[in-house]
Amino acid sequence: MFLDNGYKLAAAFPYYALTDRFMGRFPLAIDPKTAPFELELAERLRTHFATGSTVNPTHFFWEMLINDFRFPFIKGELISKNPAAIYGINRWYDKITKLTDYDPDMIMDHLKYSQRPRLFGNPPAKATVKLP
Repeated sequence: MFLDNGYKLAAAFPYYALTDRFMGRFPLAIDPKTAPFELELAERLRTHFATGSTVNPTHFFWEMLINDFRFPFIKGELISKNPAAIYGINRWYDKITKLTDYDPDMIMDHLKYSQRPRLFGNPPAKATVKLP
C-alpha cells in the first residue's frame, strides 16, 4: 500500500555506514580510563565484520546513534539485560538527557511495565487470613 503510493523504504541509518563510522573512531576516541573495555569491544566488532557477521546496530551502536544523530530510542532489552555485554550502557540516561529533547523517564516508565512476567501477569497480592 505505501510502496504503491510512492513511498520509499530505507533505513534511517544504513548499517554499513554505521559500522564504518564506528570503526573509524578506534583508537582515536578511546578514553584511557576505559581503554581495555573499549578496545575489547572494537576487537570483537572487527572480528564480526571481518567474517561478514552482522550485529544489532541498536545495541552495539546505541551511543553513536544518540551522540551523532540525536536518536533517542534505545532497546529496553539492552538496558534491562544487555545480552551482548555492551560496555558503557549505564550512561544511557545521561546521554539521552543531555543530547536529545526526549524525556528518559518515559523509557523508565515503559520498562517498569514491560518487564513484568508476560504469560501470567503480575503475581496476586498475598491474601491475608483473619483468625478468629
